Amino acid sequence: MKFIILLALTLTMGLSEAGTHPHGAELFHSKGSVQVKALSTVFVDVEKGEFFTDGDIIKTGPNALAIIRFPDNSTLRILPNTEITIEKLAEPVEDSVLGSTNIFLKIGQLFINVINEEAAPIFHVKTTSVAMGVRGTRFFAGIDESTGHTELAVDKGVVEISNPSNKDHKEAIEAGHGIHVEEGKFTHPQKYDWVRSLDYNTEKKTIDVEKNKSLHLKKRAEFSKKRKEWVRDENKWNLHNKKWALQESKHKSNSEKLKKKRELFNKKRKEFNLRKKNLSDKSRSISLKSKALVNEGSQLKRKEKSLRQQVRQFKTGRKDPRLKLQISKKTHELKKEKIVFKAKRKALKDERTKLIIEKKSLIKKFKRVRSKKKSLKNTMDKQRKKLRRAKKRRRLIKKQRPKAPSSGQSTGGNTGGSL
Repeated sequence: MKFIILLALTLTMGLSEAGTHPHGAELFHSKGSVQVKALSTVFVDVEKGEFFTDGDIIKTGPNALAIIRFPDNSTLRILPNTEITIEKLAEPVEDSVLGSTNIFLKIGQLFINVINEEAAPIFHVKTTSVAMGVRGTRFFAGIDESTGHTELAVDKGVVEISNPSNKDHKEAIEAGHGIHVEEGKFTHPQKYDWVRSLDYNTEKKTIDVEKNKSLHLKKRAEFSKKRKEWVRDENKWNLHNKKWALQESKHKSNSEKLKKKRELFNKKRKEFNLRKKNLSDKSRSISLKSKALVNEGSQLKRKEKSLRQQVRQFKTGRKDPRLKLQISKKTHELKKEKIVFKAKRKALKDERTKLIIEKKSLIKKFKRVRSKKKSLKNTMDKQRKKLRRAKKRRRLIKKQRPKAPSSGQSTGGNTGGSL
Protein backbone atom coordinates (compact mmCIF):
# COMPACT_ATOMS: atom_id res chain seq x y z
CA MET A 1 0.00 0.00 0.00
CA LYS A 2 2.80 2.42 0.97
CA PHE A 3 4.66 1.46 -2.21
CA ILE A 4 1.64 2.38 -4.41
CA ILE A 5 1.11 5.78 -2.75
CA LEU A 6 4.84 6.61 -2.99
CA LEU A 7 4.91 5.56 -6.65
CA ALA A 8 1.83 7.70 -7.39
CA LEU A 9 3.39 10.78 -5.82
CA THR A 10 6.70 10.24 -7.61
CA LEU A 11 5.08 9.75 -11.01
CA THR A 12 2.80 12.78 -10.61
CA MET A 13 5.77 14.97 -9.64
CA GLY A 14 7.88 13.56 -12.49
CA LEU A 15 5.22 14.29 -15.10
CA SER A 16 4.08 17.72 -13.93
CA GLU A 17 7.30 19.46 -12.94
CA ALA A 18 8.60 22.18 -15.25
CA GLY A 19 11.46 23.87 -13.52
CA THR A 20 12.71 23.47 -10.01
CA HIS A 21 9.54 24.13 -8.04
CA PRO A 22 5.80 23.56 -8.24
CA HIS A 23 3.05 25.91 -9.38
CA GLY A 24 3.55 28.72 -6.87
CA ALA A 25 5.76 31.75 -6.18
CA GLU A 26 8.44 30.97 -3.58
CA LEU A 27 9.70 33.43 -0.96
CA PHE A 28 13.39 33.01 -1.81
CA HIS A 29 14.66 35.51 0.82
CA SER A 30 13.10 37.76 3.45
CA LYS A 31 14.39 40.40 5.84
CA GLY A 32 12.33 42.29 8.42
CA SER A 33 8.54 42.18 8.51
CA VAL A 34 7.12 40.31 5.48
CA GLN A 35 3.42 39.40 5.70
CA VAL A 36 0.86 37.66 3.52
CA LYS A 37 -2.91 37.76 3.42
CA ALA A 38 -4.71 34.92 1.69
CA LEU A 39 -8.37 35.22 0.63
CA SER A 40 -10.69 36.23 3.51
CA THR A 41 -7.94 36.06 6.18
CA VAL A 42 -5.77 38.54 8.08
CA PHE A 43 -2.10 39.38 7.45
CA VAL A 44 0.31 36.83 8.96
CA ASP A 45 4.13 36.76 9.09
CA VAL A 46 5.91 34.54 6.56
CA GLU A 47 9.44 33.19 6.35
CA LYS A 48 11.83 31.95 3.66
CA GLY A 49 10.53 28.90 1.76
CA GLU A 50 6.83 29.93 1.89
CA PHE A 51 4.85 29.54 -1.36
CA PHE A 52 2.35 32.12 -2.63
CA THR A 53 -0.48 31.52 -5.07
CA ASP A 54 -3.27 33.38 -6.95
CA GLY A 55 -5.02 36.02 -4.84
CA ASP A 56 -2.32 36.34 -2.14
CA ILE A 57 -1.51 39.86 -0.92
CA ILE A 58 2.11 40.44 0.18
CA LYS A 59 3.19 43.37 2.33
CA THR A 60 6.63 44.52 3.56
CA GLY A 61 7.21 46.71 6.61
CA PRO A 62 9.73 49.56 7.12
CA ASN A 63 13.36 48.45 6.41
CA ALA A 64 12.00 45.07 5.17
CA LEU A 65 12.88 43.21 2.01
CA ALA A 66 11.41 40.22 0.14
CA ILE A 67 12.72 38.31 -2.89
CA ILE A 68 10.18 36.11 -4.70
CA ARG A 69 10.94 33.51 -7.35
CA PHE A 70 8.17 32.59 -9.81
CA PRO A 71 7.49 29.21 -11.54
CA ASP A 72 9.18 30.48 -14.75
CA ASN A 73 12.34 31.42 -12.69
CA SER A 74 11.63 35.16 -12.93
CA THR A 75 12.49 37.07 -9.73
CA LEU A 76 10.86 39.98 -7.93
CA ARG A 77 12.58 42.13 -5.30
CA ILE A 78 10.11 43.97 -3.06
CA LEU A 79 11.42 47.06 -1.25
CA PRO A 80 10.19 48.40 2.18
CA ASN A 81 6.62 49.72 2.67
CA THR A 82 5.30 47.92 -0.42
CA GLU A 83 2.05 46.04 -0.99
CA ILE A 84 1.37 43.81 -3.99
CA THR A 85 -1.32 41.30 -5.02
CA ILE A 86 -0.49 38.19 -7.03
CA GLU A 87 -3.58 38.22 -9.25
CA LYS A 88 -2.50 35.28 -11.41
CA LEU A 89 0.49 32.98 -11.86
CA ALA A 90 1.80 31.50 -15.10
CA GLU A 91 1.54 27.71 -15.18
CA PRO A 92 4.67 25.63 -15.89
CA VAL A 93 4.11 22.97 -18.58
CA GLU A 94 7.04 20.88 -19.92
CA ASP A 95 9.93 23.40 -19.72
CA SER A 96 7.67 26.23 -20.90
CA VAL A 97 5.04 28.57 -19.47
CA LEU A 98 1.29 28.62 -20.08
CA GLY A 99 -0.64 31.85 -19.42
CA SER A 100 0.87 34.92 -17.74
CA THR A 101 1.83 36.22 -14.29
CA ASN A 102 -0.12 39.32 -13.25
CA ILE A 103 1.03 41.52 -10.34
CA PHE A 104 -0.94 44.46 -8.95
CA LEU A 105 1.22 47.12 -7.25
CA LYS A 106 -0.86 49.04 -4.70
CA ILE A 107 1.99 51.03 -3.12
CA GLY A 108 5.79 50.90 -2.90
CA GLN A 109 8.61 49.86 -5.22
CA LEU A 110 9.70 46.70 -7.09
CA PHE A 111 12.65 45.44 -9.09
CA ILE A 112 11.73 42.73 -11.59
CA ASN A 113 13.83 40.38 -13.71
CA VAL A 114 11.68 38.43 -16.17
CA ILE A 115 13.25 35.30 -17.71
CA ASN A 116 11.54 34.98 -21.06
CA GLU A 117 13.50 33.68 -24.06
CA GLU A 118 10.40 33.67 -26.28
CA ALA A 119 9.85 37.41 -25.59
CA ALA A 120 6.14 36.60 -25.25
CA PRO A 121 3.68 38.58 -23.06
CA ILE A 122 3.95 36.36 -19.95
CA PHE A 123 4.42 38.97 -17.18
CA HIS A 124 2.25 42.02 -16.38
CA VAL A 125 2.53 44.65 -13.66
CA LYS A 126 -0.48 46.90 -13.00
CA THR A 127 -1.14 49.93 -10.84
CA THR A 128 -4.38 51.90 -10.45
CA SER A 129 -3.49 54.03 -13.49
CA VAL A 130 -1.25 51.97 -15.82
CA ALA A 131 -0.48 48.46 -17.07
CA MET A 132 3.03 47.28 -17.98
CA GLY A 133 3.57 44.39 -20.41
CA VAL A 134 6.96 42.80 -19.79
CA ARG A 135 8.76 40.60 -22.35
CA GLY A 136 12.09 39.34 -21.02
CA THR A 137 13.11 42.51 -19.23
CA ARG A 138 14.85 43.87 -16.14
CA PHE A 139 13.18 46.99 -14.80
CA PHE A 140 12.00 49.07 -11.83
CA ALA A 141 8.37 50.01 -11.07
CA GLY A 142 7.20 52.17 -8.19
CA ILE A 143 4.58 54.57 -6.86
CA ASP A 144 5.73 57.87 -5.36
CA GLU A 145 4.02 57.94 -1.93
CA SER A 146 3.92 61.76 -1.82
CA THR A 147 2.45 62.37 -5.31
CA GLY A 148 0.91 58.98 -6.18
CA HIS A 149 2.64 59.05 -9.60
CA THR A 150 3.76 55.78 -11.18
CA GLU A 151 7.46 55.56 -12.09
CA LEU A 152 9.08 53.12 -14.50
CA ALA A 153 12.77 52.61 -15.34
CA VAL A 154 14.05 49.98 -17.78
CA ASP A 155 17.56 48.52 -17.50
CA LYS A 156 17.29 45.76 -20.12
CA GLY A 157 14.79 44.98 -22.90
CA VAL A 158 11.62 46.94 -23.65
CA VAL A 159 8.46 47.47 -21.57
CA GLU A 160 5.07 48.29 -23.09
CA ILE A 161 3.18 50.74 -20.88
CA SER A 162 -0.49 51.56 -21.40
CA ASN A 163 -3.44 53.29 -19.76
CA PRO A 164 -6.40 50.85 -19.60
CA SER A 165 -8.91 53.73 -19.55
CA ASN A 166 -7.41 55.37 -22.67
CA LYS A 167 -6.54 53.10 -25.63
CA ASP A 168 -4.43 55.80 -27.33
CA HIS A 169 -2.11 56.02 -24.31
CA LYS A 170 0.50 53.36 -25.20
CA GLU A 171 4.26 53.67 -25.23
CA ALA A 172 7.37 51.46 -25.56
CA ILE A 173 10.00 52.23 -22.91
CA GLU A 174 13.46 51.18 -24.06
CA ALA A 175 16.55 50.25 -22.00
CA GLY A 176 18.15 53.19 -20.16
CA HIS A 177 14.91 55.24 -20.25
CA GLY A 178 12.46 56.21 -17.52
CA ILE A 179 8.90 57.56 -17.47
CA HIS A 180 6.61 59.22 -14.92
CA VAL A 181 2.85 58.75 -15.16
CA GLU A 182 0.83 61.57 -13.56
CA GLU A 183 -2.74 60.42 -12.77
CA GLY A 184 -2.85 58.18 -15.83
CA LYS A 185 -1.20 60.75 -18.15
CA PHE A 186 2.25 59.97 -19.58
CA THR A 187 5.21 62.33 -19.56
CA HIS A 188 7.87 62.00 -22.26
CA PRO A 189 10.14 58.94 -21.69
CA GLN A 190 13.80 59.93 -21.64
CA LYS A 191 17.21 59.11 -20.20
CA TYR A 192 17.61 60.11 -16.55
CA ASP A 193 20.61 59.91 -14.22
CA TRP A 194 18.48 58.23 -11.54
CA VAL A 195 17.66 55.42 -13.99
CA ARG A 196 21.38 54.56 -14.30
CA SER A 197 21.91 54.92 -10.51
CA LEU A 198 19.43 52.14 -9.61
CA ASP A 199 20.67 48.67 -8.61
CA TYR A 200 18.58 46.24 -10.69
CA ASN A 201 19.97 43.07 -9.07
CA THR A 202 16.76 41.25 -8.01
CA GLU A 203 18.70 38.72 -5.90
CA LYS A 204 20.54 41.27 -3.73
CA LYS A 205 19.78 40.39 -0.10
CA THR A 206 20.64 43.74 1.51
CA ILE A 207 19.09 47.19 1.28
CA ASP A 208 20.54 50.69 1.85
CA VAL A 209 17.61 52.74 3.17
CA GLU A 210 19.52 56.05 3.30
CA LYS A 211 20.75 55.65 -0.29
CA ASN A 212 17.16 54.96 -1.40
CA LYS A 213 15.92 58.15 0.28
CA SER A 214 18.62 60.32 -1.34
CA LEU A 215 17.95 58.67 -4.71
CA HIS A 216 14.24 59.40 -4.32
CA LEU A 217 14.96 63.12 -3.77
CA LYS A 218 17.35 63.15 -6.75
CA LYS A 219 14.69 61.48 -8.88
CA ARG A 220 12.04 64.06 -8.00
CA ALA A 221 14.40 67.02 -8.61
CA GLU A 222 15.63 65.67 -11.94
CA PHE A 223 12.11 64.95 -13.17
CA SER A 224 10.84 68.48 -12.34
CA LYS A 225 13.84 69.89 -14.23
CA LYS A 226 13.64 67.67 -17.34
CA ARG A 227 9.87 67.13 -17.52
CA LYS A 228 8.39 67.18 -21.06
CA GLU A 229 4.91 66.64 -22.44
CA TRP A 230 4.38 63.20 -23.94
CA VAL A 231 4.72 62.91 -27.71
CA ARG A 232 5.01 59.37 -29.07
CA ASP A 233 7.59 58.55 -31.74
CA GLU A 234 5.23 56.75 -34.14
CA ASN A 235 8.02 55.11 -36.18
CA LYS A 236 9.60 53.51 -33.12
CA TRP A 237 6.21 52.55 -31.72
CA ASN A 238 5.11 50.89 -34.98
CA LEU A 239 8.35 48.87 -35.14
CA HIS A 240 7.92 47.64 -31.56
CA ASN A 241 4.21 47.00 -32.07
CA LYS A 242 4.82 44.94 -35.21
CA LYS A 243 7.51 42.90 -33.46
CA TRP A 244 5.27 42.30 -30.42
CA ALA A 245 2.32 41.26 -32.60
CA LEU A 246 4.53 38.60 -34.23
CA GLN A 247 5.79 37.38 -30.84
CA GLU A 248 2.24 37.29 -29.48
CA SER A 249 0.95 35.19 -32.39
CA LYS A 250 3.84 32.72 -31.87
CA HIS A 251 3.08 32.64 -28.14
CA LYS A 252 -0.61 31.93 -28.82
CA SER A 253 0.19 28.99 -31.11
CA ASN A 254 2.69 27.69 -28.52
CA SER A 255 0.05 28.09 -25.79
CA GLU A 256 -2.40 26.00 -27.81
CA LYS A 257 0.23 23.23 -28.06
CA LEU A 258 0.89 23.48 -24.32
CA LYS A 259 -2.85 23.27 -23.58
CA LYS A 260 -3.06 20.06 -25.61
CA LYS A 261 -0.04 18.69 -23.75
CA ARG A 262 -1.66 19.59 -20.44
CA GLU A 263 -4.92 17.88 -21.48
CA LEU A 264 -2.92 14.79 -22.46
CA PHE A 265 -1.08 14.90 -19.14
CA ASN A 266 -4.38 15.21 -17.21
CA LYS A 267 -5.77 12.25 -19.15
CA LYS A 268 -2.66 10.18 -18.35
CA ARG A 269 -2.84 11.24 -14.73
CA LYS A 270 -6.50 10.11 -14.52
CA GLU A 271 -5.56 6.77 -16.05
CA PHE A 272 -2.65 6.44 -13.63
CA ASN A 273 -4.86 7.34 -10.63
CA LEU A 274 -7.41 4.75 -11.75
CA ARG A 275 -4.68 2.08 -12.03
CA LYS A 276 -3.32 3.14 -8.66
CA LYS A 277 -6.82 2.84 -7.11
CA ASN A 278 -7.32 -0.60 -8.69
CA LEU A 279 -3.96 -1.75 -7.34
CA SER A 280 -4.83 -0.39 -3.89
CA ASP A 281 -8.23 -2.16 -3.94
CA LYS A 282 -6.62 -5.42 -5.09
CA SER A 283 -3.95 -5.15 -2.42
CA ARG A 284 -6.62 -4.55 0.25
CA SER A 285 -8.70 -7.46 -1.08
CA ILE A 286 -5.68 -9.82 -1.03
CA SER A 287 -4.90 -8.73 2.53
CA LEU A 288 -8.47 -9.53 3.67
CA LYS A 289 -8.44 -12.88 1.84
CA SER A 290 -5.12 -13.72 3.43
CA LYS A 291 -6.51 -13.05 6.92
CA ALA A 292 -9.61 -15.16 6.15
CA LEU A 293 -7.38 -18.05 4.94
CA VAL A 294 -5.25 -17.84 8.11
CA ASN A 295 -8.44 -18.20 10.21
CA GLU A 296 -9.68 -21.05 7.99
CA GLY A 297 -6.30 -22.83 8.34
CA SER A 298 -6.47 -22.50 12.13
CA GLN A 299 -9.98 -24.02 12.16
CA LEU A 300 -8.80 -26.95 10.00
CA LYS A 301 -5.90 -27.60 12.38
CA ARG A 302 -8.30 -27.63 15.33
CA LYS A 303 -10.62 -30.08 13.52
CA GLU A 304 -7.62 -32.33 12.67
CA LYS A 305 -6.48 -32.28 16.29
CA SER A 306 -9.98 -33.17 17.49
CA LEU A 307 -10.18 -36.10 15.01
CA ARG A 308 -6.82 -37.45 16.18
CA GLN A 309 -8.08 -37.46 19.77
CA GLN A 310 -11.24 -39.30 18.71
CA VAL A 311 -9.15 -41.90 16.80
CA ARG A 312 -6.97 -42.49 19.88
CA GLN A 313 -10.08 -42.89 22.10
CA PHE A 314 -11.60 -45.33 19.57
CA LYS A 315 -8.47 -47.50 19.54
CA THR A 316 -8.11 -47.63 23.34
CA GLY A 317 -11.83 -47.88 24.22
CA ARG A 318 -14.81 -49.98 23.17
CA LYS A 319 -14.76 -50.52 19.39
CA ASP A 320 -18.24 -49.32 18.45
CA PRO A 321 -18.75 -49.63 14.63
CA ARG A 322 -21.04 -46.53 14.59
CA LEU A 323 -18.29 -44.41 16.14
CA LYS A 324 -15.82 -45.72 13.55
CA LEU A 325 -18.21 -44.68 10.74
CA GLN A 326 -18.59 -41.17 12.19
CA ILE A 327 -14.80 -40.76 12.44
CA SER A 328 -14.25 -41.94 8.85
CA LYS A 329 -16.95 -39.48 7.61
CA LYS A 330 -15.32 -36.59 9.47
CA THR A 331 -11.86 -37.59 8.11
CA HIS A 332 -13.23 -37.62 4.55
CA GLU A 333 -14.82 -34.15 5.02
CA LEU A 334 -11.56 -32.82 6.48
CA LYS A 335 -9.63 -34.07 3.42
CA LYS A 336 -12.11 -32.29 1.12
CA GLU A 337 -11.80 -29.05 3.14
CA LYS A 338 -7.99 -29.34 2.92
CA ILE A 339 -8.17 -29.65 -0.89
CA VAL A 340 -10.44 -26.54 -1.09
CA PHE A 341 -8.11 -24.67 1.28
CA LYS A 342 -5.03 -25.51 -0.86
CA ALA A 343 -6.87 -24.33 -4.00
CA LYS A 344 -7.77 -21.02 -2.31
CA ARG A 345 -4.18 -20.58 -1.15
CA LYS A 346 -2.87 -21.21 -4.71
CA ALA A 347 -5.43 -18.73 -6.16
CA LEU A 348 -4.31 -16.10 -3.63
CA LYS A 349 -0.66 -16.75 -4.53
CA ASP A 350 -1.47 -16.29 -8.24
CA GLU A 351 -3.35 -13.06 -7.45
CA ARG A 352 -0.35 -11.75 -5.52
CA THR A 353 1.98 -12.62 -8.44
CA LYS A 354 -0.30 -10.72 -10.87
CA LEU A 355 -0.31 -7.70 -8.54
CA ILE A 356 3.52 -7.70 -8.40
CA ILE A 357 3.66 -7.85 -12.22
CA GLU A 358 1.24 -4.89 -12.46
CA LYS A 359 3.35 -2.89 -9.99
CA LYS A 360 6.51 -3.66 -12.00
CA SER A 361 4.85 -2.54 -15.26
CA LEU A 362 3.77 0.72 -13.58
CA ILE A 363 7.35 1.32 -12.38
CA LYS A 364 8.70 0.63 -15.90
CA LYS A 365 6.20 3.10 -17.37
CA PHE A 366 7.25 5.75 -14.84
CA LYS A 367 10.96 5.16 -15.66
CA ARG A 368 10.26 5.53 -19.39
CA VAL A 369 8.40 8.82 -18.79
CA ARG A 370 11.23 10.10 -16.60
CA SER A 371 13.93 9.17 -19.13
CA LYS A 372 11.92 10.82 -21.95
CA LYS A 373 11.54 13.97 -19.84
CA LYS A 374 15.28 13.97 -19.06
CA SER A 375 16.24 13.60 -22.74
CA LEU A 376 13.74 16.36 -23.69
CA LYS A 377 15.24 18.67 -21.05
CA ASN A 378 18.78 17.95 -22.32
CA THR A 379 17.68 18.71 -25.90
CA MET A 380 16.02 21.98 -24.77
CA ASP A 381 19.19 22.99 -22.87
CA LYS A 382 21.35 22.31 -25.95
CA GLN A 383 19.01 24.39 -28.13
CA ARG A 384 19.11 27.26 -25.62
CA LYS A 385 22.93 27.16 -25.54
CA LYS A 386 23.07 27.22 -29.35
CA LEU A 387 20.68 30.19 -29.41
CA ARG A 388 22.79 32.09 -26.85
CA ARG A 389 26.01 31.40 -28.80
CA ALA A 390 24.34 32.57 -32.04
CA LYS A 391 23.16 35.79 -30.35
CA LYS A 392 26.64 36.37 -28.95
CA ARG A 393 28.21 35.88 -32.40
CA ARG A 394 25.72 38.31 -33.97
CA ARG A 395 26.56 40.94 -31.32
CA LEU A 396 30.31 40.51 -31.91
CA ILE A 397 29.86 40.77 -35.69
CA LYS A 398 27.75 43.89 -35.22
CA LYS A 399 30.44 45.49 -33.03
CA GLN A 400 33.28 44.60 -35.39
CA ARG A 401 31.41 45.81 -38.50
CA PRO A 402 32.92 49.19 -39.66
CA LYS A 403 30.64 52.17 -39.59
CA ALA A 404 29.52 53.53 -42.97
CA PRO A 405 31.10 56.92 -43.77
CA SER A 406 28.84 59.95 -43.88
CA SER A 407 27.97 61.53 -47.25
CA GLY A 408 30.15 64.59 -46.53
CA GLN A 409 33.35 62.51 -45.98
CA SER A 410 35.72 61.12 -48.66
CA THR A 411 36.43 57.35 -48.78
CA GLY A 412 39.42 55.51 -50.27
CA GLY A 413 40.71 58.47 -52.28
CA ASN A 414 37.33 59.24 -53.83
CA THR A 415 36.07 62.79 -53.32
CA GLY A 416 32.44 63.69 -53.17
CA GLY A 417 29.75 60.99 -53.54
CA SER A 418 29.62 57.50 -52.12
CA LEU A 419 30.45 54.26 -53.93
